[in-house]
Amino acid sequence: MEKTTNHEEQIKDFAKPKFSFASVFFYLLLVALGVFIYLNFTQLKSFLSYLRQINIFWLVMALVTQVITYVFVAMIFGYLMKHFGCKNAVSRFNLFKAAIVSFFLTNLVPTGGISGQGYLIYFFQKRNLPKNVSFLLAVLETLTYYFAHFVFAIFLVFYLFFSKIKLGGILYPVSLFGIFGFIFMEILVLSLTSKRIMLYLERQSQHNRFVGFFWKRLNIVEERFSHEEWESPFEFLKNQKQHLFQPLIFQILIFFADALTILFLFYGFNFSINFLTVLAGFVLTKIVSMISFSPGGLVFFEGAMLLFYSAFSVPGQLALIVTLMFRFLSFWLPLPFGLFFYRQFFKSDDRIIPQN
Repeated sequence: MEKTTNHEEQIKDFAKPKFSFASVFFYLLLVALGVFIYLNFTQLKSFLSYLRQINIFWLVMALVTQVITYVFVAMIFGYLMKHFGCKNAVSRFNLFKAAIVSFFLTNLVPTGGISGQGYLIYFFQKRNLPKNVSFLLAVLETLTYYFAHFVFAIFLVFYLFFSKIKLGGILYPVSLFGIFGFIFMEILVLSLTSKRIMLYLERQSQHNRFVGFFWKRLNIVEERFSHEEWESPFEFLKNQKQHLFQPLIFQILIFFADALTILFLFYGFNFSINFLTVLAGFVLTKIVSMISFSPGGLVFFEGAMLLFYSAFSVPGQLALIVTLMFRFLSFWLPLPFGLFFYRQFFKSDDRIIPQN
């Protein structure tokens, strides 16, 4: 009888049905999404009641700009992967879907963005990207995200200075909080991903079961963190910061696309408003939602957006309608797609044969 090769044995073993953490996690997410929607059904019901009143053309335009935000995220990763020599490792369409999955996990599993970014690290590793590169891709995208918010917080200060609006004196502290808050988040991300902290976590993973479980799941580095070839995000920022300019532009465009979504919704209800006013209100809302502990900033985001656009002389009822419709397009609508793509990736990942 002919002996099977190692590769055939590997395929045979891999094909055996086995208990999968990912499958259990998927069904837990499905239950969580169902409960999440049930508890917030009032918002969805309100959206449906206002849907009949909006101009369909502007609603479609608002939907298109929301889809574009995920296209820009895919372009960020595509550019960074090209820099790391992994240009064709993942298709742009799969990057687009992975961006939606990351958004879904970030908002349904509130862990300060760790759940979404952790999934991206796992996603890139499953497609045979170098482990250190997978880690850098997720962290560098996060850094450009916060820096783009910092840029808009500075814009907000100048906008408030040259505009005469209600609550102007109150809004200045909010904008300043945003500037320092986003700087703090940049420093925090760089600190937590430094080589020293990672080396500490690696040591802890050998003794602490909780840390060890997540460390094994991420499986970030090729060998040990003492390996001289491993590059931390801080070292990348120090030596190759020019390669973050284009991803930063994409992050800024994402912000503009979100603001355009709100602008188109206002147009859909025949209300004319200055784009810079829309942008300023959105920046203020993002700053307040940054301190929210609820999934996706629920309640905090809606309350802040309603308050700030009302301060910019938008009728209260219209501000409420636009807020609810924006949240449906930007928050609620992507959730089921995120769950669907997560399931799709999880099935395809099970068929990927690990390379030695």
